Amino acid sequence: MRRTLTILLIVTAVLGFGMSCSKAGGEAVKGPANAPVVQPGGTDAYVMLHGLNLWTRDLNKEPVDGLEQLKWIGTMTIADRVTIIGDVDAYTTDGKNSVDYMPIEVPAGVKVPKDGDGAYISPAYTLVADQLAVVKDEKCVLYNDPKPVGATKTVVPRGTIVAIVDGDITPEGFVQISYSLPKQNPVYDKWVMRSNLMLGTTDVQAAVVLHVVGSLAEGDKERKINILEGAIDAYRASGLIDDLNNALLALQGGAAPMDLVSEAGTMTVTKDLVRVRSAPDTSADNVIGELNTGDLVEVVERSAKTVTVGSDTAHWYHIISPVDGWVFGAFLE
Repeated sequence: MRRTLTILLIVTAVLGFGMSCSKAGGEAVKGPANAPVVQPGGTDAYVMLHGLNLWTRDLNKEPVDGLEQLKWIGTMTIADRVTIIGDVDAYTTDGKNSVDYMPIEVPAGVKVPKDGDGAYISPAYTLVADQLAVVKDEKCVLYNDPKPVGATKTVVPRGTIVAIVDGDITPEGFVQISYSLPKQNPVYDKWVMRSNLMLGTTDVQAAVVLHVVGSLAEGDKERKINILEGAIDAYRASGLIDDLNNALLALQGGAAPMDLVSEAGTMTVTKDLVRVRSAPDTSADNVIGELNTGDLVEVVERSAKTVTVGSDTAHWYHIISPVDGWVFGAFLE
């Protein structure tokens, strides 16, 4: 327990240092149709986006077109528990645009400046839910309905933290979830097979660590290694222990064991200046070529498991044309 607490304190300290340089309100969107309903005395909810901005009412600034102005005071960690104490309303963070926020109890450790009032957070990434879970399968498919037909084309990456909004398992084995991923719109009230999820507390904690490490800058290598080493010690029982070990090996310059499966076919590059590498890792000295948007590549095999690089999670693909090498699948379709 002491070791686990130490890891959480390290993660919190890292966030306070690493996220304080990012004060942009880019996550602000209109609240969801199913915005949290506040109960008397407050409603507990989960933060579902890592690095979600936290704001306070700026008492030194007059309203703009009837909108009270907010100022940035910090960030939140995915899986943080917050208490909603009021309804969603329109505010402005830049003095021009209207965005939806709602008041929450000021989280422990957050200091509101003297010229501020309360704490406010985006409702789009704050969900009232029964519990959190982590996707364990490489191909966790979303369904529109709790039926084995009507699957969407969306596959939720392994390690994604999801909120279970309906924990009752249907006769077909489905549960209802919502979740958020960086640079994507939130996904609300879809269905997945219960067998695709890990519900253990250590699994969620391990997933939080992977999200934190993935959010840190490349120059924070030593900090990442320290966090991962502590997490591996604390969360040995987690179903994500291999993911933690592989992330550590990659940072230490080792090559994590990688199982491969056949994957014959053609794929299209979706971004310019995509690097082709001599091996399925991101070593600085293994770049052997570049591809651009629209290029076609011939694939012969891929990694059996997905890998997280930065904020993206995907397979590595071995291509043989137009050059023989490896391409990270986040840039292929």
